[in-house]
Amino acid sequence: MGGCVNQSVIYLGLFLMAVALYGFEVTQSKANLSAHKDKIVVTQELPPELSPKLEVLYKRFTADPFFNSQAPGVKVQKNLKTVTITFYGGDVYESGGFAMNESWFSVLDRIEDIIHPELDHGLRVQIKGYADSNDPTERKASDYGDSDLTFSFARAEWVARYFERKWGVSIRNKFEMTGVGAQLNGKRTELVFNYSSSSGS
Repeated sequence: MGGCVNQSVIYLGLFLMAVALYGFEVTQSKANLSAHKDKIVVTQELPPELSPKLEVLYKRFTADPFFNSQAPGVKVQKNLKTVTITFYGGDVYESGGFAMNESWFSVLDRIEDIIHPELDHGLRVQIKGYADSNDPTERKASDYGDSDLTFSFARAEWVARYFERKWGVSIRNKFEMTGVGAQLNGKRTELVFNYSSSSGS
């Protein structure tokens, strides 16, 4: 009888030890998981923000009532490195035309009012012209040697020359003109703004 009791005590002791070990392992696993999560949170990098100068420029554009109105034909966008204004569609360009319609000149004037003071503080402007591949007149503009690249470049150059003629803004080393060529719904021109690395942006 005494032997059975002793054996039962041994089994009970082993059972309690097993339960205790299991509980310890569960606690350790939770602790390790928590520590791992803490490491992830601590080491996770936040996405970089728009540079302060570009953020100010973006707010100046979007504070303008015209851009705030979300009028068709123009939009303002930003990403981590640039602010972009896009002119697009039939309201802005006649089919096969590289010059903007005259009704948009006042919008270019508003843009110039904002960017002109910044040109001496490191602001750089890339003007990207596009042609519309859906429009045969633009896809192969005979006036430009059947070249959609030349035609789209003419759109970019026209905007740069407008600033230069209207306001005496020198485009040397400050404006870059690019002809992108024909794309779907490509009747558009983009003005891409950023600051040179030496400007402390």
